[in-house]
Amino acid sequence: MSFRTKIFYGTLFFCSFQWGNGPVLHFDVYDEIRDQHKCDDDVCKWYVHKDGPCRYEPQLDSSDRKCYSWNH
Repeated sequence: MSFRTKIFYGTLFFCSFQWGNGPVLHFDVYDEIRDQHKCDDDVCKWYVHKDGPCRYEPQLDSSDRKCYSWNH
């Protein structure tokens, strides 16, 4: 997916995920305030796991992934 951010901060994209008959889990996959300048060449790469999504961040020293909790 390709998009442009708003002139003023506030661009937000979210997704829902479900494994089998489990609960539907939600996460903001792009939050401009949190994510601007965090992705490699303006491409955000996510790894989605049952315990939460992780974003690939090559600029991190100790790990190349930043993991988050699901939205409730």
